[in-house]
Amino acid sequence: MRLINRPRLPSRTARGFTLVEAVTVIAIMAILTGVGSASFVWLNQATSIRGAAYDLVADLDYARSEAVKRNDDVTVQPINADWRLGWQVVVGNEVLRSRDALGAQIGFASAPANLTFDGGGRASLATVRNFQLCPPSGSVAGRVVRIDPSGLSRSTKSACSV
Repeated sequence: MRLINRPRLPSRTARGFTLVEAVTVIAIMAILTGVGSASFVWLNQATSIRGAAYDLVADLDYARSEAVKRNDDVTVQPINADWRLGWQVVVGNEVLRSRDALGAQIGFASAPANLTFDGGGRASLATVRNFQLCPPSGSVAGRVVRIDPSGLSRSTKSACSV
């Protein structure tokens, strides 16, 4: 008579994880999450600044095209004299477009009081003017929106002096 060899089942103590192993893995995951979340804050600030700069360039281009189309002066001005509260594109007393506040994480390091485009699309500036958008801390690069006297605007990266 021949005996059939059955595979042995592992003992009950050899199955699963111990409490020490589980706590170690959770601690490592918490450390990695903490390190990773700091980079997400940086990414969020950089994205907000880039988006605000592109919104400003789009509104400046819109104001310039409306000035040419209407053959009239079109002004881009801050809301309540503070660019951080937002801005408006205005013809006379008519508001053509308005942008809401940018949030506490973006501020204007420099900006003109307002900007007017004439009927030819030229900016009412004798020299090149800049809007510099910066985060509250110096950890993220800012953006500069340059407007030359011909009325053309563009956005580039810039170091902020915060």
